[in-house]
Order: sequence, then C-alpha cells, then structure tokens
Amino acid sequence: HSHECTAQTGGSVPVQNSAPVTVVEVDYYPDLVYNKCKCDGKQRDTDQIFSSYDECCKYPWLNKNECMKHSHECTAETVPTPSQIGLWYPDLNSNRCKNDGSNPDGVLVFTSHQVCCFRNMLGVLKQCEFNSQASMTT
Repeated sequence: HSHECTAQTGGSVPVQNSAPVTVVEVDYYPDLVYNKCKCDGKQRDTDQIFSSYDECCKYPWLNKNECMKHSHECTAETVPTPSQIGLWYPDLNSNRCKNDGSNPDGVLVFTSHQVCCFRNMLGVLKQCEFNSQASMTT
C-alpha cells in the first residue's frame, strides 16, 4: 500500500515546485521614451507585457543594447514580493548567491541559486554556482 500513497502524494509535487516561482514573477513592459523596460507594475492596458527583461528589450521599437544597460533598475524594491526568506540574491563581493534572508533592499531575488548566478554573474557562472552551493542554508 505504501506505493499507492507515494504515487498520490507525488502528484502534488509540481504544484509545490511552481508556487515559489510566482513570488518573483514580474511583468516587464517597454518604456519607449527612455529606451528601457520597466517592472513597477504601472503598465497600461495598451502596453505589451513580457515575462523577462531580456524579452522586453527585444521589443522592435527599443534599442536592445541600450535597453539592457538599464536591467539593474528592475529590483525587488520595484517588484512587490512576499516573504523573501529562502529566495536567492546575488552577493557580488563573494561571487555567489545567498538564501539567508538578509538580502539588501532593492535587490532582485530568485527562486534558485542557478537562476540567480545566471542572471547576475554570467562571467563567473561556474564559480558562482559552486560558491552558492557551498553556502546553502536550509
């Protein structure tokens, strides 16, 4: 009978895994005046919405290179998030991402250290992933 229970409880796992993702789900929209994307939740009904800053910068009326220079402006400060404990934030001084809940105000948080490293430290990706794993807290 224990196998039946495992199969039944296993069905809820994807729901639990996807729940934290919504915490940092952000709507990005193009600001054609300043040639950048915004994530402050103040988009109008007529604005095109994107799920990532990168995708938003590919909007045909924006200069992608210019737009990407402003990606740091989308921070946790401008994005309403519930409890941030357990979410990963970049610690650029030590080339790692941390999930100790002491992320500075205004720093965008991520649901895994892999995504955090990829978004913030692409140049030292392997080092970031290794350092982050070493400092994992439960």
